[in-house]
Amino acid sequence: MSDLIAVFSKLKEILQQYEPPFSHKTDTKTGFDLWSFRDVEISGRKYPELFFGAVTARGKYVSLYNMAIYMNKELTEGFSPALKKKLSGKSCFHLTELNESILSEIEDLFQKSFRYYKDNGWV
Repeated sequence: MSDLIAVFSKLKEILQQYEPPFSHKTDTKTGFDLWSFRDVEISGRKYPELFFGAVTARGKYVSLYNMAIYMNKELTEGFSPALKKKLSGKSCFHLTELNESILSEIEDLFQKSFRYYKDNGWV
């Protein structure tokens, strides 16, 4: 589990770079999330807040969520086969370890995701 705590900690550091302008609802030893707390409209529907991302330590892996890739599949273009293999569902990665390549891709993904939110006026 200590390796998973290290993975969780590193991914949490990446997310914390975006606080502010995002804010967290959860910040525990095993969970951290980020939200935009402003009224937004997406596809004609209004929302009082918008989820950005989260990291959660599980029993056998660490889950990393990125809502932007759920809304914009173009953000997944160029993923390495190694990162694609970690994708579980539409917007969640299951990670048991990090190497420099995967870490770099994740950092790049969250930078692009932040720009996507900013360009749409959601943050």
